[in-house]
Amino acid sequence: MELAKHADRLRARGYGVCSVSYDPVDVLREFADRRGITYPMLSDPDSAMIRVFGLLNEEIEPGTRDYGVPHPAIFFVARSGRVIRKYMEERYYHRRTLATILADDGEPADLQTVWEVNGEQVAIRARTLQREVYPGNRLALMVDVEPRPGLHVYAPGAGAEYRPLTLRVHPQPYLTVDEPGSPPPDGTWTSPLEEEVPVYTRRTRIRVEVALGTRQELKPVYDAGGMLEVTGILAFQACSETVCWVPQEVAVTWTLTLRPPDLERPPEPLRRERLMQRDG
Repeated sequence: MELAKHADRLRARGYGVCSVSYDPVDVLREFADRRGITYPMLSDPDSAMIRVFGLLNEEIEPGTRDYGVPHPAIFFVARSGRVIRKYMEERYYHRRTLATILADDGEPADLQTVWEVNGEQVAIRARTLQREVYPGNRLALMVDVEPRPGLHVYAPGAGAEYRPLTLRVHPQPYLTVDEPGSPPPDGTWTSPLEEEVPVYTRRTRIRVEVALGTRQELKPVYDAGGMLEVTGILAFQACSETVCWVPQEVAVTWTLTLRPPDLERPPEPLRRERLMQRDG
């Protein structure tokens, strides 16, 4: 589990770590022993705590094997019991990666460059917090754009006659793409018509979150060798104080390694015990 992998990093930032699931104690104990998990795993077989947090997946029919399963969520809770931050997912298989959460929490990000081009007007780098991903991962991808000294690119909010810096990630059947986020401009450029146009003059970063589909949806990627390519188009227009170049569109690619999920299940007696407990 990814939480076990990053538990020490969370503790180093002052957080206690635990998990809650609707599995009975014996199933959790077997899973923890098998995977070497040392943080508390709390059993909520009646889904009482899951309901208190508003996480019960109502789309699952009562009486079925999976009834009681929660929507995936991560809560940061203060010692007073107040929820100070939360990450929730609608789809049962989506999980925000801990690397993304730790970066959101202010931990220095170990960004990895997976693609780059050094153009005459700008340098462009596609970056990620992790090169290895799993089905259901929700993760952040970034593009760094750095104008050459003395140049600028237009920022969102520039007029219709300008081409602002934008990123469009290509849709895929196994990929959910959020709206990219851009930082505020770091300056303005005064046009010949005395307009104040928002621009970027220094390195700026566009961030987009993507969520991978299920193992079945990603089967074409596994069949092709497990290398996942996320592609998009970066559009911009670079200018100096006196010259504007033709607007450009640059193809950007993030190449990631798709790892297989953990499909090992509890022994059959424990699975029967879970069903018996849930059936009352």
